[in-house]
Amino acid sequence: MRKALRVFLPIIMSVSLCSPAAAKDKSADTWISKTAQKACIDYGNEYFICPELLMAIIETESSGQPKAKNGTCTGLMQVSPRWHTNRMKRLGVKSLYDERGNVHVGTDYLAELIGEHGDVATALMVYHGESDALSKAEQGIISDYAAKILERSAELERLHGK
Repeated sequence: MRKALRVFLPIIMSVSLCSPAAAKDKSADTWISKTAQKACIDYGNEYFICPELLMAIIETESSGQPKAKNGTCTGLMQVSPRWHTNRMKRLGVKSLYDERGNVHVGTDYLAELIGEHGDVATALMVYHGESDALSKAEQGIISDYAAKILERSAELERLHGK
């Protein structure tokens, strides 16, 4: 499976960075609020990240629960205020339990990681906090977490007619 992902990585990455457009969301209605869906579309458009990629992260990280908490990570995209206090201030986000604020901070961070590492899979592994993310990326390996997000993002895009 990992070898197949290496071969298809450029294809998966291009799908996950689709041109921003308003998602005609049918599939996410059961696990994500309209507010969060709109935030994914708005911030996806602003940062040139496919909204479905953000929705896939939210589904995996919090099952769409804005009050989700795991250790120091909170909210839809499981952002840690410990590491992102300055980002929150810069973006004017007061609470990571605010759906739009959480998606804004998470998207800003993801965009930074994509810019820094040059590809979505590596950015996702770093976002997830995988200590071996860079060595995996150098070997062309995608972690199970990143593969899950990329696959779900592609599935959501198909469901949205993209």
